[in-house]
Amino acid sequence: MIVNEYNPNPRPRVTLGEWHLTAKTAEPDTHMEFVTLYRPHRAKDKREQQAVLRPIRGGYLLNAVSSAGKLAALLPEDDSATLASEDMTVQGAIKVRLEQSGQSARIIEVRENGLR
Repeated sequence: MIVNEYNPNPRPRVTLGEWHLTAKTAEPDTHMEFVTLYRPHRAKDKREQQAVLRPIRGGYLLNAVSSAGKLAALLPEDDSATLASEDMTVQGAIKVRLEQSGQSARIIEVRENGLR
C-alpha cells in the first residue's frame, strides 16, 4: 500500500507530501532483503528506463538504464562475500559503475565507513 500522508498526522500544520510504502510477504519468513532504487524525475518528463536485479554468487547485480546513462552495482549479501561481474570485483562493499555518454566511466565503492 502506498499513501501520501502520515497516519496519523502528527500535527494539523504538517502539510508535506511524503510517500510511504507498506509491504508484506506472501508467506511469513525470518529473513528478508530489500533493494530500493529511486529515480527522481519531473512528472512531465518521459521515463524510458529499465532496471533489473538478478542474483549472482554472493549477492546481487543491479543494472539500470536511463536517459542519464547506464549503472551497474554489485550488492553483496554480507561483508565476507566476494562478488565478480560486469568487469568489477569487490569484497565487503557495494561497488557501482556509472557510464554516461561522452564521459569516462565512474566507479565507486561504498563501505560501512564511507566512500572509496
